[in-house]
Amino acid sequence: MVEVYFEQLNYESLLETEAYGLPNLLSDFGGQLGLWMGVSVITIMEVFILLFDVIFTIFGLTKKPRKKHSARKSLSSLRYNGKKRGPL
Repeated sequence: MVEVYFEQLNYESLLETEAYGLPNLLSDFGGQLGLWMGVSVITIMEVFILLFDVIFTIFGLTKKPRKKHSARKSLSSLRYNGKKRGPL
């Protein structure tokens, strides 16, 4: 027969609780889901806009280009030709 003698009669009680509750889990999951759904909707819209721009550019469905002004014409109008222009 074996007799066991304890040095001290102390005991420890361990209580386990959840560190991350179900409400926190659901709210974080919903937040992430909303974030990624929003990002994906924006991305899809950006891709559609890009495709429409490419198609319109390829088939020439964009606005007609404006007249280009020549730099020489603009510079010649700015040159001093000996005449006064205004009340100076």
